[in-house]
This record gives sequence, structure tokens and C-alpha cells, in this order.
Amino acid sequence: MTEEATGGLQPQYQTYSRQKCFVAYSEQAPWSVDLLSACEEVLSQPEYNLEADYARKHFAADVPLRQKALELIANARYGIYDLSYWRQDERSPWQMPRNVMIELGIAIALNRPILLLRHANNRDLPLPKGLQGTSDQILEFSGTTTLKKVLTEHLLKWINTTPETAWWNRYCTFGGRACSYREAHPKAKQFGKKNLACAIADGLDPCRPDFRSVVENILDRFDYITYTYLDSLSLKEGYSYLLCSHCQIVRSSPLAIYRITSETPVEAFISIGISLALEIQFEYKIPKILFAEDVHAVPSLLSGYEVFVASSDKERRACLKEFIPAVLTKLQKAVWKPRPLPFIEISLTTVNSDNNESQHFPDNESQYSPKDEALTFGRRRSLKVSSEGIAIVRQRLMDKVWSQKKLAEAAMVSRTTIQKFFDMQPIGRQIFMVICQTLDLNWIDVVSLDTHESQPASSQEQEIAPKRRRSVVLSSEEIELVREAFLRKGWSKAYLADAAMVSRTTIHKLLNGERIDRKTFTIICKVLELDSIQLSDLDDQEILEPEYTKFVILRTHITDGEVLIKTLTDLGITIKEDADVRGYKGQRVRVNIAAILEGEYDLGWSRSQDGSFDLIGCLWGVDKKHNQAKLINSINQKYEELEKLSN
Repeated sequence: MTEEATGGLQPQYQTYSRQKCFVAYSEQAPWSVDLLSACEEVLSQPEYNLEADYARKHFAADVPLRQKALELIANARYGIYDLSYWRQDERSPWQMPRNVMIELGIAIALNRPILLLRHANNRDLPLPKGLQGTSDQILEFSGTTTLKKVLTEHLLKWINTTPETAWWNRYCTFGGRACSYREAHPKAKQFGKKNLACAIADGLDPCRPDFRSVVENILDRFDYITYTYLDSLSLKEGYSYLLCSHCQIVRSSPLAIYRITSETPVEAFISIGISLALEIQFEYKIPKILFAEDVHAVPSLLSGYEVFVASSDKERRACLKEFIPAVLTKLQKAVWKPRPLPFIEISLTTVNSDNNESQHFPDNESQYSPKDEALTFGRRRSLKVSSEGIAIVRQRLMDKVWSQKKLAEAAMVSRTTIQKFFDMQPIGRQIFMVICQTLDLNWIDVVSLDTHESQPASSQEQEIAPKRRRSVVLSSEEIELVREAFLRKGWSKAYLADAAMVSRTTIHKLLNGERIDRKTFTIICKVLELDSIQLSDLDDQEILEPEYTKFVILRTHITDGEVLIKTLTDLGITIKEDADVRGYKGQRVRVNIAAILEGEYDLGWSRSQDGSFDLIGCLWGVDKKHNQAKLINSINQKYEELEKLSN
């Protein structure tokens, strides 16, 4: 697997002199020393030859503890997690292993193999609701002897499996099944939807009703926000564990609110761990609002995160009123282009160290399970819809109430390509997968297995057909054009990488005149609204049709027309009500409030059915005379200031 396929995760295991097993435990637990000793003794045996490792072992003042823990978990060949509650004596209250639960969430998200432990003195404690269904996977120990016996009987001998193979495997190791939520970028679950989802977790304590009332009062002001309380989730059909429901909610929610108290449940901390891992793997931020009445109650793995210490409803309300609009502005401005990810599906068997019973775990990438024979079609240069699949595709288009034109805009491909797709003609493999992902379809369910039209061209045809370069190298002049394009938007190189969903290494190579993949280059150019054909003389007109010349409609949190008019006036912008905004080649669109800008392009706002205003304009054209991102941001900020004063 290439370096660029790992996202923000780095295969550090390649630098290890000895491969590792991550051990997650509570340092304050009375048995912690014995646990580490037993793990080190068993793991050092020749049949395992693993080094027991944990975050505290690598303390560095300039590196956050969670960053080190995440790196170790991602690169460890195995993980041992002690889920035991602990207390110093019989009179002390039981303490939840919060850091361990966060580390477990990281491991689940990154698809790492895990062994779950629980001390015998927890036998009378009910298993937390968040761990429902896992009781048969949790192994009990009471001391060094029983722990060594448990480890020897249950550790698997498969240390040659590379970690990054599992990172991008749609087969979930914890859940024991292929999962569609692992198959796509988490933002794909939000793409094309009008509402933004927010996950909320708190504790079952006397303050819960008041806390929820404050949160709901603020969130209900935004018609396009939906929210889900994690404690309300139930087991989904087809899944074995309640944690699967939590994982799916975190993956599909671009915003989360957590209240950390002594009663905050296990699933909240596991969900935080899942969120932390997704941020690194997919290189994008998931805003999290953390409330606490006592900052000392926050787990050490969250050290460095901004925590709002608020004990009163007034303080919580003030925090949410300030934070929520700012987060929504960032989320609505975020650029995301759907494209296939390097996911594979492998569900192979390894032999248990004791009894030769088969268990499902991922092996190396070159092997495939028989049920995944259809995945080999992903290697073809072109794919087409099957006669059975076209009915599924058309039904999904009807369900979304989309036209083919709307689908073309959502998938960022030409209408000619969409027409070929619905005519069951072969189109580029990557574009085929993008269209299916935009429709929330698994491409394997609709692809044709007919090999006739998907075979590579004959040698004679290859001689006649013009050769197309698979990679791109820019000249110094072309590099400057690219550099000017993202600087004009006020973007950094890191932001450009996030917007194009490519690695920072790729952006570095591009700007240093090094060779990069041609299709990756076209995606970068689309994000920057550049014509990649003119830049590198590529023969790929079908992919690069200039959709950017059309009017774009963006959701906003603006609801008060009078405040918007005052905002534009205070910024020195000429306004017209019930007027047209100008677009590409004389195109015009009628809006409720128009901002007449210098040049040939304008911005406008039209009230939508939910009462908020949608921003309308040809942003590519506006960017010719103005920094459109900076302009829109200044309008949003000014509006927020005036709106607060008017309340």
C-alpha cells in the first residue's frame, strides 16, 4: 500500500526494531504493575516476540499524550485493553477507566485487533450499557497467574499482518462483518443532505434535564441541525454490538457535544476515541464541544482540548451561542469532493494459538476472500452499470428527487458522463465509483460483470489511440499559477490538501515540480477552480468540463433579512432587493437580497423554505475581482455581530 493511501496515519511500525502490542490499562488500579509484568513476560515469548508498549512509556513534554497513544495503537500488531473499574479500597467509589475507553474507541475506528480484559473483582458490577453484547469477548483475570494463562490461550499468532491493511479494510475486525460506514469517507454520509447531524453525550445525573434543555434551546434555533443523544441508541439490525451504532453516529455527525461528569457513560468516551482516530485517518477536524464542571474530571488523553468549565445554565447557554454559529460557518465553508477511497474487503482466517479454531481477521492485502471476487473489477480502467443494476440506480435517483443534471453537479462530473452511466456504457473506473458513492450505493451491487467492453485495448488499437500521460509534472510558471490560486483563496498548503482530500506530501510534490498522479492533479485543479487542461495539456475533457461557471447555492445560518441588509451596508456593499445577480456570460438569477459587486459577478441571498437564506452566486466569477472566501467570511462575521446586538 502506498504512502499516500494511509491518509494522516503513518506506518511507523516499519521503523520498529521489534514489533509491538499496545497495552491499555489504568495506572491507579492496584493490579496495574502485575498486569504489565504478565503482558511483558507472555509477549516476549518466541512465538509472539512482541514488545509491550503504552503511551506513558514515551512521555514527551511537546507531544500530546493522545497523539502518542494514537500512533502506538495504529501501528501495534495487537492491543490488550483492561476495561476493569477500580478503587483504592472497599470504601472508595468505583472509577471508570476513561482513558482506556478512549483508547478502545481509537482501536475500533482504526480496525485494530483487540483482546478485552476485566478483573474478577468487577464480577458483581453490571457491564456498562455501551459494552452491551461484548460479554462473551471479555476475558476475566484475578492476578498474574490467571492473566498469563488467559493471554497464552487467546493471543493470536499472526504478527506478519501489516497494520495499514486493516486501516482501509471495509471488513470491521471488532464488528465481525463488512460495514458500509467503513467503506466511505465519513463526510460522504453528510454529502448532499440538507441537515447537519450533531451527536450529544452527557451523564445520568440531576443536572441532565437542565443541560439538555439548554442544548436543545440553542440547537432548535437552527432548522438544519438534527441531534441524537448517544444513550438513546439501540442495536441496529444485522449488527452484533451496540458500539456499532455509536461508531456509525460518530462517522456521520460532523459535530459533537460532550458533557464530562462522574456519571458520563462508557460510550461517550469510546465515541470520543473513534472521533479522534477519524480526524487523523481522514485528515479533517470534527468539532467537539467539551463541557465539565471540574477540569480535573477530564481524562488526561484530552489534555490540550479546550474544555468549557460551566456549572450554570447561563454559562452553558453563552458558550453554545458563541461556539455553535462559528462551527457552522466553518462546516458550511468546508470543501469536500467525493471520490473513492482505497478500501478493500478481506475476511480471512488465522489459526488460534491453541485449538486451531478459525477466527476472522484481515491478512495481507494480496489475498482476497472468495465472496469478494467482484472486487477484482475495481482494477479495470472502465466499468459500466449492469442490466440489473440500472433499475437500482434509477430508483435511487428517484428517491433523492434528483435529475441527471443534479447528479452530475453533485458528483462533479460532466452530464455526458452521467448519460453514458445511465446508458450502461463503460466510463472511467474512478468516476464510476464516485457516481455510485454520490448515490449512496455500493458500486459492487450495480457493476456489470460482463468482461467484453472492459478489456484493455488490443496492441493495434493502442498504437492508433493517442497515448495519455498517467502523471503530471508542472513547469515553474504553472506552479506559480497553482500557488497564486490557493493563496488568493486565503488557503494554506495544508488546507488545500484537506479540501482536495489528498495528502500533504502530494501537495508538496506538486509545488516542487515533482511528478504526481494525473487524476489526483485534476481533483486539485477542480478545488482551485483551475483549468488543468491548459495547465498540463491533458486529454481528459470528460472529467474536466467547467462546472464551476454555474451558479452555486450554499446553505447559511442567516435568518434575519434586515440584519443582512444592514451588514452589507455597513461593509460598504451596494444592495438591491428582489433583484438579479449576475453570473457567467450574462446569466442571471433572481434573489431576495443582491450584493452588487465590482466586476461582472454578484452575490445574492434567497429565503429558503425553512426560513434561512441560501447564498447564491458564481463563486468562480466573484473570485476574479475579490477573494470570495474572505468576502463571504467577513459578511458572516459582521452578520453574527449585528445579530447578537439585535437580540
